[in-house]
Amino acid sequence: MQSKIDETSIAELRTVFYQMVEEQIKKRMIAEVQDEYVFKTIDPAVVAEEKAGPKRALICVLATLLGGMLGVAIVLVRFAFNKKEPTELTTTV
Repeated sequence: MQSKIDETSIAELRTVFYQMVEEQIKKRMIAEVQDEYVFKTIDPAVVAEEKAGPKRALICVLATLLGGMLGVAIVLVRFAFNKKEPTELTTTV
């Protein structure tokens, strides 16, 4: 920007260039001083007072019970469909 100012011989253009430089410097100074120059925090983050989420203990207990019932059901179904004729036991004396 300084080279453009030096190239210009018209005093009015120089003042315009100096005003532009001054505005840019002001903006930069304001941006460096203020933490929230561009964005403003509407609602700051806070730590939750109580836990909000899935109840892991309840999920584990329910999964164990459902898994156990499913296992028993599979065993009973397989037992019902695998009916074999009873074989005679031969004993040797």
